[in-house]
Amino acid sequence: MSITVSKKILLAIMITTITVVVTASIITYTIYEEEILKHQIEKLENTALTRGNSLDILTSFRIQQGETLSRMSEIHEVLKSYSDEKVSSSEQARNELLIGELKEKIVNNKILIPTKITGSAQYHEFEIIDKSGVIVYSDNPDNFVKTVDTTIFANPSMTYGYDSDKNRAMIISHPIRDHGKHSEIIGYLKSTMGTTTTDSILLNREKLGKSSETYLVDFNKKMISESRFIKDAPFKITSDTKAVNHCINTGQSMTGEYLDYRGIPIFGSSYCANEYGWVLLVEIDSSELRKPLEDIQKQMAIIAIVTTIIAIIIGVTVSRSITKPINSLRDKVIRFGASSSSSSSSSSSYTGQSEIEILDKEFENMKQSVVESTEDMKTFKQILDKAALVSQTDLKGNITYANEEFCKISGYSKEELIGKNHRILKSGKHDEIFYRTIWETITKGKVWEGNICNKSKDGSLYWVHSIISPNKAANNDGYTSIRINITKQVEFEQNQADFIHMASHELRTPIQPLLNLADMHEIGIIDSKEMSEKIRINAERLQEITEDMLEISRIEAGAAKYTWGEMDVKKSINNIVAKYSSKLSEDTKIITNIDEITITADRLKVEQIIENVLGNAVKFTAQGQIEITAKKDDGECTITISDSGTGIDKEILSKLFTKFATKAAPNSEQKGTGLGLYLSREYARGHGGDIVGKNNANGAGATFTITLLISPPPPDNSKEYSSKL
Repeated sequence: MSITVSKKILLAIMITTITVVVTASIITYTIYEEEILKHQIEKLENTALTRGNSLDILTSFRIQQGETLSRMSEIHEVLKSYSDEKVSSSEQARNELLIGELKEKIVNNKILIPTKITGSAQYHEFEIIDKSGVIVYSDNPDNFVKTVDTTIFANPSMTYGYDSDKNRAMIISHPIRDHGKHSEIIGYLKSTMGTTTTDSILLNREKLGKSSETYLVDFNKKMISESRFIKDAPFKITSDTKAVNHCINTGQSMTGEYLDYRGIPIFGSSYCANEYGWVLLVEIDSSELRKPLEDIQKQMAIIAIVTTIIAIIIGVTVSRSITKPINSLRDKVIRFGASSSSSSSSSSSYTGQSEIEILDKEFENMKQSVVESTEDMKTFKQILDKAALVSQTDLKGNITYANEEFCKISGYSKEELIGKNHRILKSGKHDEIFYRTIWETITKGKVWEGNICNKSKDGSLYWVHSIISPNKAANNDGYTSIRINITKQVEFEQNQADFIHMASHELRTPIQPLLNLADMHEIGIIDSKEMSEKIRINAERLQEITEDMLEISRIEAGAAKYTWGEMDVKKSINNIVAKYSSKLSEDTKIITNIDEITITADRLKVEQIIENVLGNAVKFTAQGQIEITAKKDDGECTITISDSGTGIDKEILSKLFTKFATKAAPNSEQKGTGLGLYLSREYARGHGGDIVGKNNANGAGATFTITLLISPPPPDNSKEYSSKL
């Protein structure tokens, strides 16, 4: 069921309106969310920083107070009155009197203890410990003369714990020195103070929010201040949260959203006091922080609904004003179609279609036949231009049209071809009878089909399969030729024929001796041992030819496989030289000059290249020397093998790297397969390099140069690679 124009207009207005409203709402919400969260996070960060600094200063001053007390004469006198044996009752009473006087001075602020920022010192208890760890004095009689671990008092510190009455307290410890800051430690002072000042900093939560709280956690992840949500939380609740772990692990404060010690999502900011071993956290529930955003979402939803309703009303009004003239035109077109030819549709066939669809169908009927024929011709021409060489001539054979493919293959431009006869493409491969037969066929109004070899502008030859036909539709005003380029097919067939011919000859070469050996053995000309040796030699040759031919077939089929890895060039060459040393004549030696080179290569294929060249050098050098060098330069490895032998025969030199190009060595009837150098060149090119060979300038011997890329494609992470070489 098609949708009418009026409904389409209404739908378009609604979709546009909803899209705009939704997009604007998302953008607005995103901006509000960013600003609100940014404001609240800044508020948390500022609170954490302000209160953290206050506690930092408080801690520092408490430690300074401990240091001041540790220098008081009363403290030193108590320490001096203590003997290794015991303290008499009179001395103990005297010590209590001294400490009492000291406390009175603290309360009356008569000693120089900083209290301007931190308020009253609020000391609850004193303990004086000698340097061996024995408590000399304690406000708690139960602790007197007990022994404690003094390592925890070695440096000034402040921790949180309980006093003797089980009240939460700040515990300050400080070493007592004999004379000054760097003098000998003679004891330790431990004092406890109330947490009123600390709590006044932490418990002021009203300005942050209903679910906010500020608390302290030590580096054992234990809460050391009061919790807003859990009673008796200090030293019992573990706060293993993201912010606490971040401070302990990195020593850095953080701000963000995470789960608090209750497992509830919160936004929090921390202040990390690494020096004193505590973390201050300021947190507020995520639900409270996001409450304003939920209110904004509700307001936006209401706005979106109201806007959509208004858009629907406007859409209905606009669509009616637009579709009225279209409906009138639709009715006229239907009436015209009903009275016209059978190609037009009746009014009943338009049931369920929109006004625009009806008009469109009628107009399509009017031009359909013309469009169909035109499009068919265009499609046919496009296919021909992509796939074939197309040309047209007049009745005399002069070219009047040539497509792009024809120009591309022939090498001539259209300007060079138009007006010229097809004889411009004659290759000389066909005689006059061949061309006369074509001409007689087409002038009789028949179609000629066959293969023709043409010559391009640069002199190269190419083969085409041609179909030439008279232009019957145009009263035979000329001829049209359609050609398919079959050059590669012809070359492949020719190469295949040559290869089969040569291969059959080469395969027969070792087979015939085997047959002869059998006949000779049968009539007793040779014994079994001699026959076995000759059979082995010819069988190895047959195997070598077969393997080389199989490898060539893989190369020419694009299926040659390379196994890549690191290759030590020097090691491989030395191994090959050792293998061939036993085959040298007495008057021949091998000299090497090989650098330390490591390349990425198929080691077996590179070694086969070197063996093929070195094997030929050994075969054709009866006396003299063979020199092998290997150098690394500008991303390439160059291996040179030069000998002082007979050199390369002139007949072989021009076809040195073609298949089955071979000649027997002097004083030897045994020839090579003629495939080694062909394979060597293909392998070298497969490594991004090449191989060239030439006779030496002095007329003695030949030199082969092998170049290989240090790191050829494919990438090093490709273990096996198949490529068309």
